[in-house]
Amino acid sequence: MTFSFALMHAGMIGGITPNDPAQWPSWLSPLYQDEAAHLGPIVADMQAAEQSGQAEGLRGLLDAMTPRLHVSFIDTGLPLTKLVQHLRQFAFFNMEDGNYYALSLADCRVLPELARIFTPLQWGALTHPFSRWQIHLRHGELAVLPSQSADQTAATTPLTLSNAQIDALVDAAEADHLIGNLTQATSNALPGNAADHYRWAQAAISAWQRAGQADRTVLAALTAAMFRTRGKLFERIESGSLLAGSDGEAICQALGNT
Repeated sequence: MTFSFALMHAGMIGGITPNDPAQWPSWLSPLYQDEAAHLGPIVADMQAAEQSGQAEGLRGLLDAMTPRLHVSFIDTGLPLTKLVQHLRQFAFFNMEDGNYYALSLADCRVLPELARIFTPLQWGALTHPFSRWQIHLRHGELAVLPSQSADQTAATTPLTLSNAQIDALVDAAEADHLIGNLTQATSNALPGNAADHYRWAQAAISAWQRAGQADRTVLAALTAAMFRTRGKLFERIESGSLLAGSDGEAICQALGNT
């Protein structure tokens, strides 16, 4: 028998009420087992919600997460309790230096990068119980994550990620980091949609790197200018001349005038 689940991040909607998971409906379960459980990843049994007459409550959770970049769908033979036990093994990871961090299992922006950066053994250990794992892309459409062969399933948990893997994840998250900073710095909604935001942030990173810049203040100012011009900054000004030189303050001032 195959069960269908929604993996979501409750923090994206301000948390689940009531805060105590013991008071949640039986079709909903947290991954975290501490006082922040209502603010972390949660798993919803979609068939159980339907059968209990609470499909509308589940739809309310799904619809509250717009865009649905923190909603993915898992098809598996595991029932809810077993799926949650499985995912909890991967909710945190170790670094080579012994530090311990959360893994963004409910973030559709991160999951494709995990599929790319994890070793086959690591990715297989996470995904082998799933017949399908669908994520939302930035345009809103669904995409299926790659699966791993059944012989690549045994890995010690929590996983230990190498320094090279961590560096790759940090690089992959750069655009979203810039978008998040810009969102916090402005009182108005950013122009465009999630796909636009990523494209503009990536264009800023690429131009900054091509110019040989290392000043992150310049990168932040360049990103803001890219958003302000809705990605058309370099249709107005040649990026090489705009970003040339080592006077970061002057470059930021020029970017602010675009």
